[in-house]
Amino acid sequence: MVSGTQWPTGDPFLQRQNEPSMAVSTRNPMHILAGSNDYRSVDLELVLSGGAETGDSWLGLFKSFDGGLTWQSTLLPGCPQAVPQCTDSGALGGRYQAASDPVVRAGTNGMFYYAGLAFDRATSSTTASSFSSIFVARYNDLNNNENVDPITYIDTHIVATGNSSQFLDKPAMAVDIPRSGAMTCSFNANEPGTGPNGGTLTVHQSFPAGNIYLTYTDFLTATKDNTTPTHLMFTRSADCGVTWSSPIQINSGTTTSQGSAIAVNPLNGNVYVAWRQFASTGVPDAIMIAQSTNGETSFGAPVRISTFQPFDQGTTGTSFRTNAYPAITTDFLGLVYVAFSARGLTASGDARVVFAGSIDGAHWTPAIMVDNPSLNAQSNPSGRGHQIMPAMTFANGRLTILYYDLRLDHYGAFYTPNATSPTGYAQTLLPEGELAPPSPVLSEVFTNFIDDNGLTLRRHTLDLRVLELGIFPTVTLGPSVLVSQYAYGCCVNPNAPDIEQFKFNVPNLPLFSTGEVPFLGDYIEVVPSPLFVPNGSSWSYNFTPSVNPLFHASWTDNRDVVPPADGNWQNYTPAVPIGTTSVFQSGSSVASCKPGQEGMRNQNIYTSQITGGLVVGAPGNAKQLGTTTFNNMTFPFQRAFAVEAQNVTNKPLNVRFTIANQPTGGSASFLQFSPLTTLDLTIPAFSSVSRSVFVTSSNPQARVTVNVAQINAIGGSVVTNGLSSSAVLNPDITNPNITNPNITNPNITNPNITNFEVTNPNITNPNITNPNITNPNITNVTVTNPNITTPNITNPDITNPNITTSPIRT
Repeated sequence: MVSGTQWPTGDPFLQRQNEPSMAVSTRNPMHILAGSNDYRSVDLELVLSGGAETGDSWLGLFKSFDGGLTWQSTLLPGCPQAVPQCTDSGALGGRYQAASDPVVRAGTNGMFYYAGLAFDRATSSTTASSFSSIFVARYNDLNNNENVDPITYIDTHIVATGNSSQFLDKPAMAVDIPRSGAMTCSFNANEPGTGPNGGTLTVHQSFPAGNIYLTYTDFLTATKDNTTPTHLMFTRSADCGVTWSSPIQINSGTTTSQGSAIAVNPLNGNVYVAWRQFASTGVPDAIMIAQSTNGETSFGAPVRISTFQPFDQGTTGTSFRTNAYPAITTDFLGLVYVAFSARGLTASGDARVVFAGSIDGAHWTPAIMVDNPSLNAQSNPSGRGHQIMPAMTFANGRLTILYYDLRLDHYGAFYTPNATSPTGYAQTLLPEGELAPPSPVLSEVFTNFIDDNGLTLRRHTLDLRVLELGIFPTVTLGPSVLVSQYAYGCCVNPNAPDIEQFKFNVPNLPLFSTGEVPFLGDYIEVVPSPLFVPNGSSWSYNFTPSVNPLFHASWTDNRDVVPPADGNWQNYTPAVPIGTTSVFQSGSSVASCKPGQEGMRNQNIYTSQITGGLVVGAPGNAKQLGTTTFNNMTFPFQRAFAVEAQNVTNKPLNVRFTIANQPTGGSASFLQFSPLTTLDLTIPAFSSVSRSVFVTSSNPQARVTVNVAQINAIGGSVVTNGLSSSAVLNPDITNPNITNPNITNPNITNPNITNFEVTNPNITNPNITNPNITNPNITNVTVTNPNITTPNITNPDITNPNITTSPIRT
């Protein structure tokens, strides 16, 4: 999700990003805002006394305007560097050394809320920061221009502040729709480049506010670990994040509680907060929950959902830290679900992702495993391997769970020509390293922890999987689908010139604390597209059942890390010219780049669409309509909306575009001057088509819905339970007017022009076009990673730029 060679809009130092969080715009589902911990400013490796690293992270800001296919990025305002992108005259104002723990959530009317933790660096790795604050930055999607960035920064507000003996940590956040008695949200949004003479356009916005709920952990002593007493604090904003209620404690006594998650009952607005309770004297490891039913001014007594054996793993030189924290969501009936990772449910004791359900938040079903069978008879028939770090959401009738899975640890994918396969190749998963025949040693790979200590042939690798569940009380499980997709080609091994997998997500690479320990983040995320939808003049949760819902997954990935040429993970140098001045510490010079030492910190965040195979959207879905007067006569003026349909399957897809309704006092057609409301097209595999819809109406905010459905043939019939989706034009009546109203896009007048665009042409084989490569002895098939010589140990090859555009079909 990050690219580019210019700081701060790129990552020229090939640094680390982790813990992604994202949300989809409620004004245009093709617009996405995301955040992550981001080290792109670190071009020095410095250590303070006591071992604390000064190479601090800030928070990255990522935006996509094509449904997650491509991204642009920068830093969240308030970072300590003296550059325009860091300018924030408000709450942060460059007063903090570092920031972390991003949480991004969407509100109605195009609102985005970006919560995080800002702090000053502690003097040792075991003490609290001298100063920490929980904050929320506000953004609004004006959705009024297709040529410039319409997602505008509004401001940042401090929610709570700690001190030298009180460290605030890990915010969680949820947003509700406006309900009866809602306050009014009012602000000015400044959009650079769209005003007179290319200046800044100020757009006033005013609409009912949905409540924002935020929790965080308050460590009560200077020591930060799983034995430190904590208060789990809750606060609410009723005015779009400007002011916040006095925080209240929702956990009991001084237990160690951490990792909170929030969900809202869509029917009545009740608020659920789930969290992890760590074991201490007289207190078991447990997943807890509390509920507020009185306008969020107080919470009932905490309820224990489940006691369990958690998968907790500490940081060592060969293992990344992870704790069993809960994920939570609600469905269209107001039922609530919680997922977490637990041990002791299989004969092997390997951790499994489990979930429990409740009709009232007080009474819970026993936790059950969501995906336990072995993947298949060929790949890992033992079924061994941990599952950790679940994320969960609900939309369009689907309960969706995303998680890291290690059942294909020590397996690689190999490909052979197969004329009957849609991709032209057949995949075989084969064991490698300690699992390779003829003498595989399962006990060295599948252990109590995900620890590289003791492995001599191959490091641990993990993948991302997703599944959809039938909802409570009739629970249907899986099967899960692999989200992770990797580059493949020929020839890693000169003695085996096969087409094979080049890249792996290798979690235990020592990328942190100056190359001494690994870290993969504490969470991943899956979100619906979108969470809220317009409903007349109000808003509803996007819960209407669909055969083809769209979700977005995001996670941390080490596939792009290039091991150091000298084998020393502490000898990092950035890929910059000699004499470059540091952006992290003004006045300091960056160390000269050493070949083979510049890629060892290149941890990235990745994203993927999760869909049945058809994605429909409108890049510019909001254009005011109406009438104009000429020669004392009134005429409706015409707007053209481009509607795009993406086929993300590996086969051609026949579809029918249908304009579902005609606007008041006007018309909608696929032809500019004649009526045409249906259009049949064939979309090639991994490609897209777009059509213009020409609309007139006397109602400036007239809505038009365009449906796209799978058909059995051009001119044939709609496939029962086939793929389908839709795009709504002018969905939000509060959307600001477009800034280029005179552009009507009149160029497409022939319905037979299908405007093919191959959005991801290389997905079936991104790195090789000729499997009969004439030099099978080449050990490195790409130029951006020339120094790797041990592909089976770490992460064998280059980045795969197409992976973020590779949707997952469920």
